[in-house]
Amino acid sequence: MSGEAVHDRRRTNEVLKKMSEEEEVLVDTVAVTLPPGCCGARHILAFMGFLGFANVYAMRVNLSVAIVAMVNNTAIPHANKTEVDVCPTHSGNSTKPSEGVTFPAMNALMAKWVPPLERSKMSSLVYAGSQFGTVVSLPISGLLCQSSFLKGWPAVFYLFGVLGLLWFFAWMFLIHNSPESHPRICLDEKIYIQTSLNQTPDNTKVQVIPWRHILTSLPFWAIFIVHIAQNWGFYTLLTELPTYMKNILHFNIAQDSFVSALPYLLMWLFSIIAGQVADYLRTRGTLSTTATRRIFNSIGIYGPMVCIVLAGYAGCNRDAAIGLLCGAVGLNGAVYSGYMNSHLDIAPNFAGTLMGITNTAATIPGFVAPQVVGYLIKGKETVRQWKLVFWIAGIVYFVGNTFYIIFISGEQQHWNDLEKSNEYGMYMVKHNTSPSKKETLPYTCITGSALRQRSLYLACSVLPWTCKHAHDSQT
Repeated sequence: MSGEAVHDRRRTNEVLKKMSEEEEVLVDTVAVTLPPGCCGARHILAFMGFLGFANVYAMRVNLSVAIVAMVNNTAIPHANKTEVDVCPTHSGNSTKPSEGVTFPAMNALMAKWVPPLERSKMSSLVYAGSQFGTVVSLPISGLLCQSSFLKGWPAVFYLFGVLGLLWFFAWMFLIHNSPESHPRICLDEKIYIQTSLNQTPDNTKVQVIPWRHILTSLPFWAIFIVHIAQNWGFYTLLTELPTYMKNILHFNIAQDSFVSALPYLLMWLFSIIAGQVADYLRTRGTLSTTATRRIFNSIGIYGPMVCIVLAGYAGCNRDAAIGLLCGAVGLNGAVYSGYMNSHLDIAPNFAGTLMGITNTAATIPGFVAPQVVGYLIKGKETVRQWKLVFWIAGIVYFVGNTFYIIFISGEQQHWNDLEKSNEYGMYMVKHNTSPSKKETLPYTCITGSALRQRSLYLACSVLPWTCKHAHDSQT
């Protein structure tokens, strides 16, 4: 056998061995070759996702500012004629339109495009668009509302509506459903993604959703609970921060918009940094996927919990209150390396479905939290009442994340691919073997092993020049 043939055979076996030697193959396996460059098709997907979420949140958040000019802030009576616990004057209530299918759709796309060890940084980049949209929308909306351009507040909706249309046309041209269907993707990148995610023709078919397994899965319920808790605290700040700044700390609408944007600027920056650090630690093997999710989600939930409670005790101290609120929102960016990746970790085949379920439930705090705040501060908007608002948010944060860190797992659940799971069980019974945590099908055995056959097929499909030698090595 020639030296080249030996080299080809060795490379093929290395590919197959890497695909079979870890139980969490779809989570923690590094692909054969990382393609050079940082502007591949998957990066364009992430950047377009970033811009999309920026516009979604811009169109949502601008209502928090525009509604003050639209209704003159009369949705909640703010006159404190009998209360003395108010800050001295220095010389709204809002609603959240649902983002609907954006989060589930993006999760489903990332399940097909993002290699496991790039999930934290890619998802952080994509979802950080929501903070970028907030940072841009708040000050611009404040200035437009005070201007005479297009009669003030209507200009807010015209501007971001046009930007949304422009983004849509770019998205339709640049983005494709999978690496296989992308006409312009680099071959190296295509091989890298497909090998990392074990994408083959026989595992891309639509699978039946395992509802019973999902609804009895503790890791799923951990994501479900923490998603609700996260949104309660986040939207308490997102929808009520302009009202708090205006009626407690007495900023005018322009000052309110710029200062309100500062926490989200910090969150945007921190989320991107956290994503890079999380994937770096996972790639080096310093932290497992489960430990990474627990640690970064705790930073993103417990950190804001402490800051938001302390903000209630800052009273009329503007600098302290703003600093604590900036800390609460900024640290919250770590959740994009926490539970926001857990849908992909536990079941990449159903990541969109899982996100759809948890996100639907998590939209409830978007309209319940403002109602609770409105009830608590109605007619008596004082420092004491806002302290109660912040305590409620802190308690919800604590309960949600504690449940998450106890029951979450970074391992792919068996119900992600019940067919493969059943084949594995049949193999163990046939060979009278009791599987341990790290035990997998022998990578040297083809006969009787569907997983091995699929791995061989994948290697041959992405590295066809090795196919013959791989076959020869088994005969």
